[in-house]
Amino acid sequence: MRSATAAAYRIARAEHSGGTLTATVDFDPGAPIFAGHYPELAVVPGVLLIDIAGLLATELAGGARWRIHSAQFSSPVHPGTPVTLTADTRADGEVRIAVSTGGRKTASIRLRPDDSEPLETREVAQHPSGEPVVSRLPHRPPMAFLDEAITVGDGRLTAHCHRQSIEFHRYSTTFSSPDPAAIWPATLMLEAWCQAAAVLMMTLEPEFTTPAVLISRLATVRTRAEVEMGETLELSVRLLERFPDASTFTGYAQAGQRTVLDIDRLTATLRPFDQLRSSS
Repeated sequence: MRSATAAAYRIARAEHSGGTLTATVDFDPGAPIFAGHYPELAVVPGVLLIDIAGLLATELAGGARWRIHSAQFSSPVHPGTPVTLTADTRADGEVRIAVSTGGRKTASIRLRPDDSEPLETREVAQHPSGEPVVSRLPHRPPMAFLDEAITVGDGRLTAHCHRQSIEFHRYSTTFSSPDPAAIWPATLMLEAWCQAAAVLMMTLEPEFTTPAVLISRLATVRTRAEVEMGETLELSVRLLERFPDASTFTGYAQAGQRTVLDIDRLTATLRPFDQLRSSS
């Protein structure tokens, strides 16, 4: 199991006991990704917890590809506080990972072996240059991936992602990838899509300017194909439901005419940074 001692975290301890693997993870508060997520208050990206969960699942049960059956996040994780991940295998091959800090459960992730076939290609619409979106997101490099919003309206958004900050991750070992020098880590594709959903969410909640965007729940996320560094992601997001303090979305990502990521449902909330400070 890889321990990214020179990146944003290190696996301080890992213990096997039957069908259970428990790991203690330390996140480095000085790592660059936390300065970009977020500048006002460092929060460990939910996709990084999912990425580490995938490493534990592979260590525990083997297999090269996992899909996210579900992921729930009850409270943010801040770097500097040790995090414990406990992974258990199920008879059907599912691996369930509980994430806790200080004995308090902060997230639960369920991964299943991904044996899905690639989706059919979708026709890619020809879009003109869009509106820059970096000022509308709280994310900053190296954790800001959107270049432009192409179409926004009627509960839908299309965005492009080919910004240079992905170059930071080309040789980084923070996120796992079959070939870190050439292939987008799957969880960074998901992070880019979540940022597109955040832009759409903020257009629906104009009283917020650049709040923290928190993932509450993910359901059935499949990585369909690999994406090479330098390729442009086209991110399509559609609103499903709006609630007083949250919204749900669905969508997919393409590279060329290849569908590379498919998301059944994301639930996200917008929280002022002052609220996160008071709860940390």
